[in-house]
Amino acid sequence: MNGSNMNPQSILDTSKPLNVELFDQIVKSFYSGSSNRQIHDILAQFEANPQAWTKAPEIIQKSQSVEAKMIALSILEKCIKTRWKILPPQSKKGIKGFVESLVVKLAQDPNLKDIGPFLTKLNTVLIEIIKREWPHNWPGFITQVVEVSKRSEIVCANNMNLLRLLSEEAFENESLHLSHQQVDSFKENLTKELSKVFELCMFVLKNSSDRRLIECTLHTLNKFLAIKWIPIPIVFSSQLIEALTLKYFSIQQYRVSTLECLVEIAGIKKHELGQDQEIINKCNEKLVNMFLTILRKTFSDCGINMNTNIDIYMNNNQYNEILIQTLTNFLYNFLRYHHKILEEHNNGSREGLKAALKVLLNINNVENQTLFGICVDLWEIIVRDLQKHLPKKNLLNNTSFGGGHGHGSNHNNQYDINNPRYLLYKDALHELKKILMRRLPRPKEVLVVKDDNGCVIKQEMKDTFMLTLHKQMSKILYMLSSIDPSDTRS
Repeated sequence: MNGSNMNPQSILDTSKPLNVELFDQIVKSFYSGSSNRQIHDILAQFEANPQAWTKAPEIIQKSQSVEAKMIALSILEKCIKTRWKILPPQSKKGIKGFVESLVVKLAQDPNLKDIGPFLTKLNTVLIEIIKREWPHNWPGFITQVVEVSKRSEIVCANNMNLLRLLSEEAFENESLHLSHQQVDSFKENLTKELSKVFELCMFVLKNSSDRRLIECTLHTLNKFLAIKWIPIPIVFSSQLIEALTLKYFSIQQYRVSTLECLVEIAGIKKHELGQDQEIINKCNEKLVNMFLTILRKTFSDCGINMNTNIDIYMNNNQYNEILIQTLTNFLYNFLRYHHKILEEHNNGSREGLKAALKVLLNINNVENQTLFGICVDLWEIIVRDLQKHLPKKNLLNNTSFGGGHGHGSNHNNQYDINNPRYLLYKDALHELKKILMRRLPRPKEVLVVKDDNGCVIKQEMKDTFMLTLHKQMSKILYMLSSIDPSDTRS
């Protein structure tokens, strides 16, 4: 780096053309770990220079260094976040046009894997511009994204990622660089455009065969469902559930991503369906069909049945492990919020409920503590609901003799274990008792150790997770014993 043209200090003068080759060398020296303190300080001063953003486009276009391009993008992003309001309109227009055209260009690059991190960063920079320019200065942005996406699957895949990032910014991140009023306005305007975005997602699911695009669309839909951007009436009135259950769950490469979307749909609560009973009935019908279809396809397509050893199924197979984790979340959400509609329907839903409970028991046998904890949590909810609503014997006749005292009052404390609802769960609950008693953790572990003075002392080993699990399992066993004491004794 000798000579006046290669003086590292020269990059700090933003009034003169930047020597991009020199900038690359400075960045290379910095990242190699061989740079001295001077190089470190020069690079830090350049990044802090208020006019450094004017050099960012040139670095991005001419640099041969990915690290240098990433630094330039970070400088541009910082400028947008902190100086956008005071930039001249022409500068804003130039930055917006540069970033937008570069996103479209790189999205079509055949070496997408190599530039993936850079494109992801570029997308976040574009999001920062959108947050400040849309809709007042860029009213046609969403329409433009949708129209371009329908013409090019490669561009559409990146646009799906862009829309996902946009929804995250609006509904999750609560930007530090926007006022509450700006954030609320941004959310409101984004919601108004939802129909166009959702239509694009459905268009892809119906017409595309491009693997990357379908994966991006499923991930984007999962985010939309998770943040509840898609209104619940649209979820049930569209063909989304059918597309996911009948088409994409059957294809192994999309199965987990599809199931992740269905986990969110299964988590829709009863009160979120509204007050119109006719609509509620239609939604419940779709939910039951969704559940039974996934259960049937799990048995037919995934190599899982009611007797599968889940530990062996997951053993050293990352895909199977992720599938079981996602399936557990699906069963948890559906049975937590909708087990009653399975009890009430008569189109095979009761047998489906029994089959799902058997799968859940199999998952309960795995050594994975996270999965076991999820299952225990669900069982507690189901058993508590049974205990609360199960009718008791002789409830109306307990005052016939003795005014409610003596023998009659004992009958009043007995649950009707011949009730049809209890019989749906009876076999599963019998197996659950055996699993819980076998796996009930000790509440406390005590070690006998010597202290610094050589004295023998007792030392309690506290495990918050295991203590909580012990209390939960003990509570379930207590409730089960109160519902059917004879089964516990046997």
